[in-house]
Amino acid sequence: MQSRAIILLLALLGCVGFFSIINEQKYLANLLRDPSYLLSPDLVDNSFESDANDINSNTANNASIDISDTFSCSSSFSASQLWQRYLPKIIAASVNMDVPGHLQGSSQEAQLGKIHSLLTDILPPSQLRKAVRNLPSSQYETIEHIIEKFQKRILDPDHNAPVLIAVFGGSVTLGRECYPGKKVRRARLTEPTCNWPHRLELLINTLFENEVVKVINLATGGTGTATGTRMVKYWMYPKDLKESGPDIIINAYSTNDGIGAGGRSGIDGVRDSMQNFVRAAIESKPCATPPLVVCVDDYLGNAKGANDNVLKELNYAMVLEQVAKWYDTVAISYAEVVRNIVYKDITNKTFHKHGNVHFEYLAHQTVAWSVVFGFLEMFENHCDDKQRELFIAETRDKRQEHNRSAVPILPPPLTNDLTLTKIASVWKASESGLYQDSFGVDCIGMNSTDQDPCIVAWIV
Repeated sequence: MQSRAIILLLALLGCVGFFSIINEQKYLANLLRDPSYLLSPDLVDNSFESDANDINSNTANNASIDISDTFSCSSSFSASQLWQRYLPKIIAASVNMDVPGHLQGSSQEAQLGKIHSLLTDILPPSQLRKAVRNLPSSQYETIEHIIEKFQKRILDPDHNAPVLIAVFGGSVTLGRECYPGKKVRRARLTEPTCNWPHRLELLINTLFENEVVKVINLATGGTGTATGTRMVKYWMYPKDLKESGPDIIINAYSTNDGIGAGGRSGIDGVRDSMQNFVRAAIESKPCATPPLVVCVDDYLGNAKGANDNVLKELNYAMVLEQVAKWYDTVAISYAEVVRNIVYKDITNKTFHKHGNVHFEYLAHQTVAWSVVFGFLEMFENHCDDKQRELFIAETRDKRQEHNRSAVPILPPPLTNDLTLTKIASVWKASESGLYQDSFGVDCIGMNSTDQDPCIVAWIV
């Protein structure tokens, strides 16, 4: 580490300025205490002072993200604009205080320096956009429900529950080998404070300065999507989720599923497994707002004993997008964010360890960033669509508004015997509920406060 100073380049809301010569340790310590310090007029070139003051006003005077700007849809915004606007706070919020310093492999100041470098130099919004593989176009009620829960939680946290996010996955999602250092890796197979689901919760709640989300990590090492499907279908949930179920369901089995997607039969198996999960998740709350279904891909390939062929290792990514587009769900890929970086230099272990599917804490943090950026783009699209709906509503008879059912109409299952000749008739049959179990549910007879479909689900 250089003894005296460092020059940092800040690109924020289109304003580029060079910091004055400062003591690195003092700067990082101040930033840890106060994210707005990054935009202090003392550190910014005088020619940008007015811009810095404007940004400081937004960041310091209203420290939490402005919910009216983000979710009210009162004005247009983009994910990239929000990301750049709150970049100092995102950087500070990404320092995981829950992880002991000696296990991180570096001090919090050093950790902050690495995070700052990643987000400003290596992973700007143009790179993070690669994470978004598909966003829904017809999940209006589901997204609106999540936004309403955010708003109510922020306005009155004592009387409104946080948004519940259930994450399913294997050992990668558990955080195995998340901490650097061989001695630590051998001793710990799961890292509840280091894995990306925990970092996702920490990042969102720190940004909003409120526990707006609660992430429940249901990962189990060595399992695949079939296990998650049974858990979702039969509500094999912990107490936190038993009453109303999750608002967002994330499938993060990409590594264990992706390893087996090398050949033709492997592709078919992964597709069948993934769409079974998606269908079960969407239908898991037939008498309430369906959960938002998200698939997260963190698989970059080349696990020991698995394929070493790049095209075959991309099969999972292909199926991920195919299923997400077919069912109009969310697909987010950490792998696509870092793929070109990793493949250019497979000796760099920041995002991937060659021959090992597990990765360390900076990669886990990048998964969390990818998911948050994807969510921002989803909300951006939702607001654009909402504005269009409002515009059209002014010139449309209210009686003509389309009917949005509590149970979404699912397309027919995507199988090898589905042909273009038959697709129209099969699709029509699917609209009548032929392929859905939820159409036969008696919502009147079901307890409105307990959606659990199977009182003895644990037996299954």
